[in-house]
Amino acid sequence: MKAAASGGCQPEQQKQKLFLKGLLLRSSGGEYYVGLDHVRALAAFLVFNWHFMYINKGNVTPLEGTFDVFLFSLFAEGHTGVSVFMVLSGYLFAKITNKQDLDYPKFLRARALRLLPLLLAVAAIVVARDVVQGGAAAGLNALRDIGQGVLLPTLPNGGWSITVEFHFYLLFPLLVLLERRFRGAAALVLVMALVGRLLLFVFSDTGASLQYIAYGTIFGRIDQFIIGMLVAYYGQFFARKHLIAAMAACCVFALYHVFDRWGGLISNAGHPEVWIYLLTVEGLCYGVLIGWYDRSFAFHDVGLSGLIAKVGAASYSIYLLHVFVVFGAARFVDRHLVALDTFYLAFLASFVCFMPVAFAGWLSYRYFERYWLQFRVPYVAPAGHQ
Repeated sequence: MKAAASGGCQPEQQKQKLFLKGLLLRSSGGEYYVGLDHVRALAAFLVFNWHFMYINKGNVTPLEGTFDVFLFSLFAEGHTGVSVFMVLSGYLFAKITNKQDLDYPKFLRARALRLLPLLLAVAAIVVARDVVQGGAAAGLNALRDIGQGVLLPTLPNGGWSITVEFHFYLLFPLLVLLERRFRGAAALVLVMALVGRLLLFVFSDTGASLQYIAYGTIFGRIDQFIIGMLVAYYGQFFARKHLIAAMAACCVFALYHVFDRWGGLISNAGHPEVWIYLLTVEGLCYGVLIGWYDRSFAFHDVGLSGLIAKVGAASYSIYLLHVFVVFGAARFVDRHLVALDTFYLAFLASFVCFMPVAFAGWLSYRYFERYWLQFRVPYVAPAGHQ
């Protein structure tokens, strides 16, 4: 049943029920964004594919032939899935809170209940594993990294990006307030971040520090969150603009085509200046594509669309848990099934291996993550609502 479209207020009990219905990605008003879960699924596969092929304990899949097919350039640098997640975060929270008042303590509570239980469980597993494998000293080192993860990108299993997300949550109310009072203020913050990275490049002795700060901290990633927010606020223009979306897709493929030619993330030593603007440009492309995809189509939570959406709903579990198995899976396939000596073969193998991992991630979401969602409460209300 759809809520009335008039200015009447939805009953509080019904709003609470809709908000707590945790299997699907819903707004505080109960609307389910199927298309955004599709985007989450793609981002999760990009990251899995990247680890499967490129960070396999130092065994990097050969790149020969990768660039013969233009579309594969993006998958050759699948770490870009993290950027998709971050643009999507800015977009989603701005879309949920647009023209509504934000109860900040409840917002932080909701995000903590969404992210912390699984993160703490994964951290405990990592510490236990390190103690078993390396003794008490290794366990203490893992605990130190976890403790520093509040400020630094040192959390295990890709949890460094959760640190960046947390820093965005701290800034989010201020960015919303600035943008509501001074249209374009958020874009000004983005420009300031760009200038800051430019100055860091000019006065830094090595490009390595710029890459570390840009890639792994809010100083570089703030652009992507802000771009997502701005597209949510002002991106109605992208609805059904298929040509613009195609141009944005071509731009991001071309960006990573060139970036890979320069060595990619692993060995990009010749062009450190790319970290001034790389994340901003890809964020702009992803922002356009997310705004276009979300506003241009009518999605259904059934069939293939529904299946992909469930993968997207489980993407956080997939993201944190896949690191436990992805390297071993790649080694097993390479040694016992088929040699992963070409990019295309490794890509196909990663897709096949992703499916059971996605199912395991859905089980984690369904039977662990979702339990904590029942304790969340709505954190938005219509502006001026008493």
